[in-house]
Amino acid sequence: MWNSWREQRALEDRQRRVPELLRYPSSPPRDPTFVNPPELESMHARKRAESQTPATATGSTQYPLPEQVRKALYKQYQYRGLNESRDDIRLVKVNFTQGRSGDMNCNLEHHSIRELVGSHSYDAISYVWGSSSRTTKVLCDNYTSHLYVTANLRNVLEKLASEPSGYTGRLPYWIDGLCINQEDEQERGHQVRKMANIYRRAACVHIFLGTFGIEQNLLQTQWLTRRWVIQEAVAAQKAVVHFQMGGQWRQAAWADFVGIASNPTGLAEVNMTLFPAAGLLRGLSETKKTRWSGIFPLLLKFHSAECHDDRDRLFALLGVSSDVELRDEPGSGAPAYMAQFQALKIWFQPDYTLDTAQVYQKFALAALRSPLAFDLLHCAGAFRLIKIRSPSRHALSTWVPDWRCPPLFKPLIRPAGCHAGMLKSVDRQKANKQAAFIAKSERWITVRGILLGTVQRMSNHLSEIDTIPHSHHVKVEWSSDEIDLGIDRAYVVLDSGHEVFVPVDVRLGDKVVILIGARTPFMLRDTGDTSRVLHELIGDCYVFGEGVMNGRHVNQAAAEAFVEFHIE
Repeated sequence: MWNSWREQRALEDRQRRVPELLRYPSSPPRDPTFVNPPELESMHARKRAESQTPATATGSTQYPLPEQVRKALYKQYQYRGLNESRDDIRLVKVNFTQGRSGDMNCNLEHHSIRELVGSHSYDAISYVWGSSSRTTKVLCDNYTSHLYVTANLRNVLEKLASEPSGYTGRLPYWIDGLCINQEDEQERGHQVRKMANIYRRAACVHIFLGTFGIEQNLLQTQWLTRRWVIQEAVAAQKAVVHFQMGGQWRQAAWADFVGIASNPTGLAEVNMTLFPAAGLLRGLSETKKTRWSGIFPLLLKFHSAECHDDRDRLFALLGVSSDVELRDEPGSGAPAYMAQFQALKIWFQPDYTLDTAQVYQKFALAALRSPLAFDLLHCAGAFRLIKIRSPSRHALSTWVPDWRCPPLFKPLIRPAGCHAGMLKSVDRQKANKQAAFIAKSERWITVRGILLGTVQRMSNHLSEIDTIPHSHHVKVEWSSDEIDLGIDRAYVVLDSGHEVFVPVDVRLGDKVVILIGARTPFMLRDTGDTSRVLHELIGDCYVFGEGVMNGRHVNQAAAEAFVEFHIE
């Protein structure tokens, strides 16, 4: 009697657990030693017999058994290496088996990106990463293993898998969190080089903004804080925006999204917290119209966009920059006309095996070998800490921008009508050709120029010196708005009598110099090294009065006035 009662209880317990096992949770069952009872096997046999619906084109070819799923939850998926000679990428097919919400499967396949056209194309996904922790399991490889993804990516996958084929077209997807082996730094570097092309060649880029309340503005999405979305949105030939509002998923074309997000009527009251997102969306919209922009304008426009890895502050923008080639050096044997074109570029290859300081230094050295060397110096003065010799900056030279820092001021990159260091004489041009940077090393550079003067009198407040102009606007190439020098600059008078707008952390005795080839003067500071004369780069300057900014002063200078400045 006792044994019969215990057997009955055991049978009832197994029957109660049948629905639980059929849900196939994303974490292992509580009792991993539990085996399928005969009644569970017979139930699966009935389900297989009742369901004659073929598997979807994007999903698994079999209906998984609980034991199969249980094993998959204990076996992590092993990525196969990509064939770089074929330009391989991975694409993922995702679905719920016969519509069951617990049985999502992702199959990863290798394809040459050169062959992905027409009916063999793909869609790309852009989404809010959220937390960078990959702690959520997703079954893959026909329910034989699993991958860890972020919680936000899991939600996006569930949305893609549960929708009918008309929602996204049911093409396979390229999704960075799945299609790149995030643990392989070498592969990450190779795939970053392809990412702009991946988004550019996609049939459609689906942008997932997240969930909103009825009264929320779409500008409040975290998607507009991500640095990588700049490349994803700018490169897309076609983009569709998806968001959930009031419990319902909605879609909008890119142009409609820009209009909705920019117009707060009926969504939310505009407030100061939305300004950064509005600025990023505006920059995205402007850049998307032209498709291309120089790397330094991109770094300035989108400096507030965030990323989890500080190396990506640079890497995330390279693919849509018009003046960077994603290789370390051009190939040999190019025709003369190609060699001239190659000389205009920064040659730089992303490399995740280097740390952040090494990446920034390597990119700066590459920029110095290009015609954009002075653009680099303009940014180096702006993107730094106030205290140059800070322990957190000890790994970077002062001529290397620290892209982790917000800009102290708006740099004067290519200001209209300014040619302070441009030599006009043919003889002078020949004598000083490529002489602006006559020596380079890993730590310091040598630059030729003339000393305009040292700081004798200064003020950080306009009221302290009566002769200070209250504002002076300068048009620069990288911004649609003019720069008001009176907002984020200090005003100084040099021992030579010149009046200058300079960086706010100016000190008495700082030098203002005109470097050969530069459009504006720069401020330098002695390092105090008694063994050799070295300087720190403080930033660019604007000199009032005629003769300096238009280049007359440097062209009238005697030959002996030109000296070398060593910048550490």
